[in-house]
Amino acid sequence: MSSVDTELSSLQSALASWGCFQMVNHGIEESLLDQLRQVSQLFFDLPSAEIQRYARAYDGIEGYGNDMVVIEGQRLDWMYRLFLLLTPEQNPLFWPKNPPSFNDVLQENATCLTKVLNELLKSIARSLSLPEDSFLKQFG
Repeated sequence: MSSVDTELSSLQSALASWGCFQMVNHGIEESLLDQLRQVSQLFFDLPSAEIQRYARAYDGIEGYGNDMVVIEGQRLDWMYRLFLLLTPEQNPLFWPKNPPSFNDVLQENATCLTKVLNELLKSIARSLSLPEDSFLKQFG
């Protein structure tokens, strides 16, 4: 059995047994991940008034804020976050202009993630003996 076949078998087994897996050695450079952490920290270190410029709408999901209350009695996670959609299209209203490198770093990360996702979707299809583009047509 080739190493590719072994990896596909491991992927299929993880999905069938657990329904999830952790991907390592995915090819996204550690330096890019460090830059992403750095610009994210710089964003959250900004004055509150600056951060609030990117607040999510009451009924929206994108932007700065915390969990929406969807149902009565919902357990809340009061962690503040910046939620941004990377694909299929981005809403520039919620993409911070400060720090200045934020958009470039996030865009580069999105490009890398898209490549990894496409390879992953092809691998999942191959692990199930399906045509390689089966999931790409639906999700890619």
